[in-house]
Parts: sequence; C-alpha cells; structure tokens
Amino acid sequence: MHHFLLIDLCCPADLGAPKELAHAGAQAGLEALLYVVDGATALPDQAVINEIAADPELATLHPAVAVRGEGYGYVVLVQNWSDSSLLTALESITQPELIEAAANEAGGCAIPVSPRQGPDGEVFRKVAPSSDVSQVGTVACVAGGSMLGRDLDLEDTALAHRRVLAGTGPYGSRDDLGRFATLLPITPGDVQALINALNLGLGLACEFGNTVAPKPPKKRRRRRRNAGKRRNKGGAGDSESPAPAAD
Repeated sequence: MHHFLLIDLCCPADLGAPKELAHAGAQAGLEALLYVVDGATALPDQAVINEIAADPELATLHPAVAVRGEGYGYVVLVQNWSDSSLLTALESITQPELIEAAANEAGGCAIPVSPRQGPDGEVFRKVAPSSDVSQVGTVACVAGGSMLGRDLDLEDTALAHRRVLAGTGPYGSRDDLGRFATLLPITPGDVQALINALNLGLGLACEFGNTVAPKPPKKRRRRRRNAGKRRNKGGAGDSESPAPAAD
C-alpha cells in the first residue's frame, strides 16, 4: 500500500508554540510540519514533540534549524537533534556547499528555502549554485515575501532541474498555514524516510486556494426608454404630438 504525506516544509517557530501550530496545521489539512527555529536554544523539548506525535488529532512536528545568508537559505533537518553534532558545526559554517555537505554527513538534509530573498524584502542578484551532495528541491512556493524573488527562485529551480517544493516560508503568517504544502510518497511520522525522500529529489509543491466557486456576474437588464421620447427622437420642440399639416 502506498502512503502519502502532506507537509509544510518551512513553518517558522515564531508563529506559535509547538502544540498551537500542530493543531493549526491539522485544521489546515496538513499531516506534518517542519518546525523551524533559529538556533539550538530555540529547539523544542523532545517530550513535547513526542506528545504531539502520539495525538492523532494533531499534525506531527519535526524540529528543524534555519541557516540563512546573502544568496542562500536552508532549513536543516536531522532525525534526532539531541544525538547530533551538526548544531555545533552549523554555527561556524557560512558556505552553502559546506552546509549541504555537513547535513548530508550527519544523515540529514539541507533544504533550500527562498534563496533569492532576504529578511528585509531585498532580492539577491546572485545565489549559490546547487551542489551534487543531494537532489533535494527548493522550497520556492512560499507565502509573503517578494514576488520577484519568488519568480527568480522558481526559475533557478527549473534551470537546476530540481523539484519545486512548498511551505509557509520565512515570511508567511499563521493564517497562511495550509496554503502551500509539499506532497511526498512516505509514511507520516517517519523522519528518516522524509530525509531520504527529499535527498532523492522527491516532492510535489501544492497550492490550496479558495475552493468556493465565484458567483456568476449578474445580467444587466436593459432599461426601456419612454415611448413618447422614442417617437420624438429627432423631432423639433418639446411637443409629443406631430405638427399640423400645411394647407
């Protein structure tokens, strides 16, 4: 039997507490979220993550770490942060290719997210090219941010022959949860399967908009003109009766 997962590959932790976002994600139709933090100190307690995973009414949360710079941006995921030395390594790495290599060596995945866009709305003219460490796609479909930056991210991803992935992104809001998501052929809750699938280049970006069909435009009724005015059109004076015939 084939299993599929609908996941948000970039849900910023500053949008809410873990349980709040797990509930909001489930309400939005998501089965899992990458709960993206800005550093080791912001990683949630593993007991909280396990409690969320045990509740079928909540979307599963996978803690991930954001690493951004001029011309690059990543969400880094490993199976278990408490057993990994990757956090220490990421603190001193600023070269995109080395970030990808370090994540891969740690058995994880470095997912590019909006490389063309900066936190203040600027659009970077140059970005770091994709390495051959993995075939992971780019989270180019995100909420908020620059439309020009998004278009350039999509173009870069196509030129690199990579998949377009999706998530709320670093510029989205809590109300945007569920608008952009990625479909993956894996079992929900399996972190290593998620990492392997992404590194193999799997994933399909999905955008969910308003499903309510728009109302058809109202037909405009033609107004009937006054009969007397129709008879008088082109005639002289204001009289409604024709002028008497001359003798």
